[in-house]
Amino acid sequence: MNEEIILIDGSIYLYRAYYGLPNLKNKLGQPIGAIYGMISMIKKILKKYTPYYVAIIFDSGKTTNKHKIYKLYKENRNKMPDNLHCQIPAIKKILKLMGLSVFSIDGIEADDVIGSISKLLENQGKKSCIFTNDKDMMQLVSKDINIIHINSYKKFDPHEVYLKYRVFPHVISDYLALVGDVSDNIPGVPGIGKKTASILLTKFYSIQGIYNNLNIIKKMKFINKNKIIDSLISNKNMVYIYHKLTKIDTNIKINFSIKDIRLKSKNYVK
Repeated sequence: MNEEIILIDGSIYLYRAYYGLPNLKNKLGQPIGAIYGMISMIKKILKKYTPYYVAIIFDSGKTTNKHKIYKLYKENRNKMPDNLHCQIPAIKKILKLMGLSVFSIDGIEADDVIGSISKLLENQGKKSCIFTNDKDMMQLVSKDINIIHINSYKKFDPHEVYLKYRVFPHVISDYLALVGDVSDNIPGVPGIGKKTASILLTKFYSIQGIYNNLNIIKKMKFINKNKIIDSLISNKNMVYIYHKLTKIDTNIKINFSIKDIRLKSKNYVK
């Protein structure tokens, strides 16, 4: 895997590190759990995969365009704890001293930055692996872009994505718009569960395809199909809003070169 580019969802790891060691402090009483946990997890990745190219991408921590589209987007999430926020500068500094490249763009979610970098690399004929547990990211998966789950290290290619969700990566954003995504406070369409969504998307390929074929759905052998159709019709405007939220923007303009993320040091093995 040395030649594959590793893209790490830094924001996911940040929270996981903090909540894994929320009470760890140094001799001065300053919180260091996120620092210790984050660096330990990144070192584990680097030792396990010995990559040449690595980038760690963080959210900017500022309001994004998605919040303007839907005010309740991620409203179910608590504000970042002060004890975590104060550790971020030190974490980024240490990562850079380890020879790692760190990215964040004001007003742009880490998902969109990762999506744009991975597609840019794909267009250059390069393979990448994204370390995350974010369901949204599954839409990026292709023969050249894989997901590595941060807990199990399970690798998701297009076939593995299909086995898990019963839809292929290119319709994951449609799927999440229909079934909802609790982590992002997206409710989805009432009455549309995972099985119904996968059947509809397998047959009609997209949300637009579903709405173009409501008459055909009336003839399908669905339990409560009339309620499903009524729910789709009454929630049509919101579904398209949800889809804007679940769709990763892969066209963010980023001043990026593969040379920028070449690992600059092997100090992490110590």
